[in-house]
Amino acid sequence: MKKYALMTGLIVALPAFGWAEDPVKISQEGRRFHPAEVTIAPSMPMHVLNDDRFTHHIFYEAKDETFDSGEQPPGRAVDITFDEEGEYHVQCAIHPKMKLKVTVAEPK
Repeated sequence: MKKYALMTGLIVALPAFGWAEDPVKISQEGRRFHPAEVTIAPSMPMHVLNDDRFTHHIFYEAKDETFDSGEQPPGRAVDITFDEEGEYHVQCAIHPKMKLKVTVAEPK
């Protein structure tokens, strides 16, 4: 019985530590990000899947950090985590009109 109480307590506590959060899902299709704007909590993973028939190349540059996925062929996913609050502008290096606005903020 104690074992089940401990397991239940751990399952209930996991979301408080951020371990059980599902990633935000972004699709790349038609040379666009879907959705084109998201708001996420710091350290929440963002899963970006290339559902397009074209290769993409995700990047962003921020004050204290940068990210570069390298080439992302069709069917490949990239996971991105933003640790600092702020606004990030994610783009495709191959298709410069592809833009994704990511707002990172603590939930209210």
